[in-house]
Amino acid sequence: MLGGEDVELRNVSLSTPLNRNLNKDVGAYEERKIFTTKGVSVTVAIKGDPSKPALLTFHDLGLNFVSNFQAFFNYPDMVEIAEKFCVYHVNAPGQEEGAEIISEHVEYPNMEDLAEIVNEVINELKIVRYVGIGVGLGVPGWVEWGYQKRNVNHLRNHGVTQAVTDYLLWHHFGVCHEERAHDLVNIFKQYFSTDIQPKNLAKLMEQYNWRTAIQIDREFSLENQGGNAKNPQNSYSKYCWCI
Repeated sequence: MLGGEDVELRNVSLSTPLNRNLNKDVGAYEERKIFTTKGVSVTVAIKGDPSKPALLTFHDLGLNFVSNFQAFFNYPDMVEIAEKFCVYHVNAPGQEEGAEIISEHVEYPNMEDLAEIVNEVINELKIVRYVGIGVGLGVPGWVEWGYQKRNVNHLRNHGVTQAVTDYLLWHHFGVCHEERAHDLVNIFKQYFSTDIQPKNLAKLMEQYNWRTAIQIDREFSLENQGGNAKNPQNSYSKYCWCI
């Protein structure tokens, strides 16, 4: 009832809820293991004709290419776009499905090293130009820094605890993740509990926690702007930190 009157709904079609899962599409990708100068290997999932323009992805914390990007690239509109590219999904070391435990004696790459590893992958696969898609590990604030230290300890000593799962759900779905699509949240909750390699994630999470500002200084001058053209006193240089 609306305003005391009956309202007839027309042209409303029922649809079955999406069958969401994080299972890898077997045979959809060619997977290559590339050994790097950082002492670790990375698994790259490749789909498409290498002669086409390259599209390269890097996943978020606690995920890999399957859990982060597969559903997105299977979306009908994205399929149409992706067909015009050769897609390269880069997994961070030890984060791929079925990954072996990285030895405690192996130093895990820091954030700068991971960027260099991506560059090594690009060189190894002879990619000249590419479009990059990264969800972004981001930079932790002080509160998150504290949670991360606890999470690393839990992952190393107890595996994926409830506290770790709660943190990952917050990281990906926000504070009120209970109000999100329940089926999707439950799928990821199950994934975090059973499908990730906790000791490897602890190594990545630790480096994420230790990351520093990217050391890029960029100078910008207004010496050619109008009346300031040749007056140094009216020109300035702008330096910025990129995180």
